[in-house]
Amino acid sequence: MTSQQNNFPRDIAARLAVADALARSGDYQPAERFYRETLRLAEAEAGEYSPLAGIVLVDMVYFYQCIGKEADAEPLYERVRAILTKYALEIARQTAKREIS
Repeated sequence: MTSQQNNFPRDIAARLAVADALARSGDYQPAERFYRETLRLAEAEAGEYSPLAGIVLVDMVYFYQCIGKEADAEPLYERVRAILTKYALEIARQTAKREIS
C-alpha cells in the first residue's frame, strides 16, 4: 500500500472539513465543488457504492438539504440507501454463514 492510499481516508476527512467550513460560512458554490471533488476521489479510491463514498454522500445530502436544494439531495440519498442495503445484506450473509458452520 502506498503512503497516499494509506492516508486516503484522512484526506477525505480533511476535504470534507473544508467543504463543511465553506458551507457554514455561506460559500455554497466552493463548498459544493469541494463535496463533488471529494466524492469523485472517494469513488475512484474505494468504488461508487463503497462505505467511503457513502460517508461523503451523507454529508452532501445534508448540505443540499440545509441550503434548500432537496431535488439535488434526493438522488444522493437514494445512493446512500443503496450502499446501506448492500452492506446490510453482506453482513446478514456473513452472519448466516457463521451460524451454519
